Amino acid sequence: MVSDVVLPILGIDVSKRTFNVTLLVKEKEKSKKFSNDAVGFPQLQKWLREVAPNGVHACMEATGRYYELLAEFLYSAGHRVSAVNPARIKGYAQAELMRSKTDELDAGLIARFCQKHNPGAWKPLAKEVREVQEAERYLDALKGMRLQETNRLGSGLICDAVREAIAKHIEQMDSEIAELEKWLKEHIKKHERLTEHHKLITSVIGIGDTTAFVWLGEIGYGDGFDVTRQVESFAGLTTKKTQSGTSIRGRDRLSKVGNHYLRKALYMPAMCAIQHNPLIRSFAERLRERGKPPKVIIGAVMRKLLRVIFAVVKSGRPFDLQYHSQPRSSQLAPSTDSSPEPSHVCEVAV
Repeated sequence: MVSDVVLPILGIDVSKRTFNVTLLVKEKEKSKKFSNDAVGFPQLQKWLREVAPNGVHACMEATGRYYELLAEFLYSAGHRVSAVNPARIKGYAQAELMRSKTDELDAGLIARFCQKHNPGAWKPLAKEVREVQEAERYLDALKGMRLQETNRLGSGLICDAVREAIAKHIEQMDSEIAELEKWLKEHIKKHERLTEHHKLITSVIGIGDTTAFVWLGEIGYGDGFDVTRQVESFAGLTTKKTQSGTSIRGRDRLSKVGNHYLRKALYMPAMCAIQHNPLIRSFAERLRERGKPPKVIIGAVMRKLLRVIFAVVKSGRPFDLQYHSQPRSSQLAPSTDSSPEPSHVCEVAV
């Protein structure tokens, strides 16, 4: 990997079949267009050797799957790569008052954004983690489609042929969901590190396989996160405040600017943990006593669960109710209650 020196900036706008690049060298822009495939990647590398022999800082939007192969190619070639949230690029375009939009202009915009903001380096997930991600995301899509078909079946249809077709479709999806869940479990067992992390995650009272699959697919081994706040931001579970002057004071809300798969997967476990996890239950009761409304409590519990999971994974120690129940500032004697509630796991398809 290229060391952290001042590198020429390469802005990349990726589409399904092609990608446009703009190279910033000494405030001058050089633009090219390549095919987004195994032919275009080597052509890009050959051009970069001519114009930027010491490497580049390549920046692109993290949209869909089209950017991933190119990002991996550049990363493997030793370039610094950044994959940024498209919302950041859109906001930067608005700040520049851009009135036109083309692939070439977007590549230049991304390059200028990278030069000004120097986004963090991107690193590809391990292959086994990417496979979990693909499987858990498709599993989520299947469950969503099944819910749609179930609602359609119960909507009062009068055509027997349609009802029969929908029922068969639901039955088929049930089979596919079961097979995919079985594959995920077997896949995790084949990889020692995945197995270890799965056991740590599911040791938290209220967390089961569904959330563990999503966590492993979206967070991986957590190597790209140093502190809990980073994971909260990644999941969109940070607080959004609205205040201006003396007249505008909106309610605090979840920002929801982040990974919706992870945020969605924590909702039902939060509801379960409030009932069955003594640590979370006492936390929710304190919020309730302070007059917090139910939705605020659920959001806070989701964030609390995320922190607990992250701490368990980073420490490599399974969830210990007695350990977590002790105040941080004092060394108290262990609780005399030697029989905490069992580790219930309450999860439904989300």
